[in-house]
Amino acid sequence: MRILFDGRTLTKGNMTGVPGYARAVLRGLLACDPRNEYALFANGFRNAQLPLTPAERKRVRIVNWRVPNRLLDLSFRFLRRPRADFWTGADTVFNPHFNVFPVRPRTRRIVTFHDLSFLRHPEFFSRRQRLWHWRQDPRGQARGATHLIAVSGVAKRDLMERYGIPSEKISVIHLGVNQYLLEPVSAAALEAFRAARGLNRPFLLTAGTLEPRKNIEGTIRAFNGLKRKRSFAPLRLVIVGGRGWLYDTILKEAARSPWKSDIVFWGFASEEELRNLYHLASVFVFPSFYEGFGFPPLEAEACGTPVVASSRGALTEVLRDSALYAEPADPAASAAQIESLLDNAALAKRIAANGLRNASRFRWDATAKATLAVLEGRTVAGPE
Repeated sequence: MRILFDGRTLTKGNMTGVPGYARAVLRGLLACDPRNEYALFANGFRNAQLPLTPAERKRVRIVNWRVPNRLLDLSFRFLRRPRADFWTGADTVFNPHFNVFPVRPRTRRIVTFHDLSFLRHPEFFSRRQRLWHWRQDPRGQARGATHLIAVSGVAKRDLMERYGIPSEKISVIHLGVNQYLLEPVSAAALEAFRAARGLNRPFLLTAGTLEPRKNIEGTIRAFNGLKRKRSFAPLRLVIVGGRGWLYDTILKEAARSPWKSDIVFWGFASEEELRNLYHLASVFVFPSFYEGFGFPPLEAEACGTPVVASSRGALTEVLRDSALYAEPADPAASAAQIESLLDNAALAKRIAANGLRNASRFRWDATAKATLAVLEGRTVAGPE
């Protein structure tokens, strides 16, 4: 079989979220599938900078078009041309995101949907983001595809309820945890990092793009509630993530805090920095208003850190009994759950142990094998 993999998300430079998923699945497919032929579609005036090893490049034929992205999107959507599957001879097209991508009627097309947060919470998306979603026509992509992959049961339910997609057309395939985070790290290396970065006091950690949906303002308010108690005077809050839409409201919330000097905006963190922060944090806090899956709390669990997460979206499905939960609109509830972990060492140890076991369930090789089965038209059993 000749499979055309839509690699446009891989050229963004950011290897978190959807680009990280695309990279991990592509690598997993190449590792577990010696039979099929792969072509990788990219678009850009320069040669696409794709995160492939030399061995992987030998397995993949790179097809790089040089068309402005907006023009290509509009042509794809309204003219239904050009058809990349025709020019590459593909039997099957795989889109790791619902980017518009016309194909011939006989070509199988598999599309992954990570969530429909833009429908559930349109207020969290900018006008530019809403225009992008309009150009991509996700409803049309979902209805026109041969089969869909949803990254969680919540995402599948949304596709069925919002777009009327039949259950049998959707396979739920959970994602994996970054293998790098599962590798052991020495206590000496962590202590050296702690000393070098001034992390000599206990701290809460949260991670995610600085944007309204991640509810970082709620985390700051929960932190403020804890700091009012004398026993938590040494506590700090470390916020990891790049600036997104309306990030200034988060900065203003932090600036209003009486304990603003104890709030650290780390910015973008490298893999090594993030791994070390996960290991050193007292509690990882993730009160997002909505997630179709939710990588950061799983990553924290893989590093042995107890988690307090939002009770909304797919987080309870993914984390199960390995985290404590709070309604994201109630910072006091989040503060109470964090406090229970900080004050009860036995509870924190139990939640952290549950988290390690839970994180071990999510492996990229299993994700790739299940994805390959869908690409080949085979039945996929749902997650555990």
